[in-house]
Amino acid sequence: GSNLVVTPNTLSSMVAQKWVHLAFTRDGHNFKAYIDGKQIGRLPIEGKSAGYGFGTQRFYVGNRHTGQGFIGTIDEVKIYKRALSAEEIGQLSSN
Repeated sequence: GSNLVVTPNTLSSMVAQKWVHLAFTRDGHNFKAYIDGKQIGRLPIEGKSAGYGFGTQRFYVGNRHTGQGFIGTIDEVKIYKRALSAEEIGQLSSN
């Protein structure tokens, strides 16, 4: 199946040593990824389970299923019970 993965190549336009706001949402239809409040990707769910912990889709923070880890610092991780709107993500990224 398809994956929505934020990799160093995705972040290549970012300057090293710079803090960025990353956000990911999953609703009943799509996975979406945002950098600094701007949507950078979308992946249709296509009938996959919309609940975390069910089906074959997993969500990783700072590590991939291959064991490849993130090099850097991850701060202020928040998980919500619903998908935030693009407007809400924009407001969070500007704080």
